[in-house]
Amino acid sequence: CLKPLSVKIYLNHEEVFDSSQNSYNVSQKSYHRLDYVCNEWKTMQIPIPSKEKKDKEHFEFSFPHIPDMLHITQDETDYMWYTGVGTIYCPFKGENTPHCLKIHMELEAADYVHVFLNRKYVGSCRSPCYDERFTGRRSGFSKSFDLEDFAPMQIAADKDGTYKFELAILVCSLGLIKGEFQLWENGRMEQERKGIFSHPIMCFQLLSPSGKLETVHAAFDSKWSSIPLYISKENSPSISFPITSQPRVGPQLWQAKVHLKANELQQMKYGLLLDMKCMSKGLVYWNNFCLGRYWIIDYIEKDTSLHRSPIVEEHSSFYSQQYYFVPIALVSNSNDICIFEELCGDPTKIQLLSIQ
Repeated sequence: CLKPLSVKIYLNHEEVFDSSQNSYNVSQKSYHRLDYVCNEWKTMQIPIPSKEKKDKEHFEFSFPHIPDMLHITQDETDYMWYTGVGTIYCPFKGENTPHCLKIHMELEAADYVHVFLNRKYVGSCRSPCYDERFTGRRSGFSKSFDLEDFAPMQIAADKDGTYKFELAILVCSLGLIKGEFQLWENGRMEQERKGIFSHPIMCFQLLSPSGKLETVHAAFDSKWSSIPLYISKENSPSISFPITSQPRVGPQLWQAKVHLKANELQQMKYGLLLDMKCMSKGLVYWNNFCLGRYWIIDYIEKDTSLHRSPIVEEHSSFYSQQYYFVPIALVSNSNDICIFEELCGDPTKIQLLSIQ
């Protein structure tokens, strides 16, 4: 019997993997921790688009005529960039170099949002994403949040007291609704949308050199651009992105070489498992093969608001899924692992297990 939120894999009619099994339950198979050597992990800069530098994949639009994200990305990627140019006006006469202490954003989008200001990561919207969707009333996808990773900075306004900036919003689609139980009243499945739905609202809290404090709203140009972010075998992270030596906050790419001992490889029958409980959310590649999306949740509880959902099982005190299967055909003595991690998981703590 397949448990909700789980996956089973069979080889020659024999069960070799069950994602619902975990360290808190007795597993049907014993997992042996592999003795391996992993080169130092390196982080990589994801390509942040610029409004000024366009390529053939840019789609220009004006609000409220917003192309739906899935019309552009199709089934090729979960990620889409939205870029625009904003302006704020310095409210302090004769003091055109105030400090920006805080930025607040309001946005309607689906589903997960990461924000970059002048090509620098400044924060994410980490509001919960519920199974039941309320796009008919536009309440389920309204996001209001402070950019928590924004560091106070000095604003250098021009002679007219204006300061221009580039805003890039990375939206991640979490998948379509799974059935009518998730729809709002009188809703239809074809009404499901992804991407951003409305003009973002941004407020900047400014402090003048003389100590005055003001909050100003940003104004945006009418023309915006959208461009898909591809992380795939054809656009391999191991060769497409420059490697940096320092870890970064926010979405980032990680890469390392994994060397297995010869005796471990010879004794391996089915393949190996990646124990990913130290990670958060993203994509994982093994030797340029995508093992799939991951979103490691350490506690899932039945939400009383999901009264129409067929999923009734409660998951408490263990991870919803922590093991990711690597088939034996993809395993060699020297292996490349590449991870696109959105929420600051720690790949240095990933464990490799073999199925005994």
